[in-house]
Amino acid sequence: MSGGWISNPGGDRNGGRVYLAVPEAGGGPGLVLLEETAGPEIADLYAQEGYVVVCPDRLDVDVGAAVQSLRSSSECTGEVGILGFAKGGMLAYRARQRAASTARLFITAPGSTRWLTSPRASPAR
Repeated sequence: MSGGWISNPGGDRNGGRVYLAVPEAGGGPGLVLLEETAGPEIADLYAQEGYVVVCPDRLDVDVGAAVQSLRSSSECTGEVGILGFAKGGMLAYRARQRAASTARLFITAPGSTRWLTSPRASPAR
């Protein structure tokens, strides 16, 4: 497994970088991780399980662009999911709704049951 900080390939409004974690196999399904405090550590754990993970260093990233960038990378060999915790969960949900993304969505956020009313929010889609 290898991981490290790179310039944000998806671009964001204010510069920034992302942590990229690649599994030992060199590729796998993609995961955009939105986590404010322990992103690199969590990204490394998912990479150990076979995922190619990008985790922005801050949450003002263009999530849709990050998904597209991950999909087009040579390391990403499958579907792309978006995983968000707390504020990252809300951002993941909103980004998926705005971009009409087909990325699978997995979130955990306070009060999420209030805004998870759309059938598109289902992780099984």
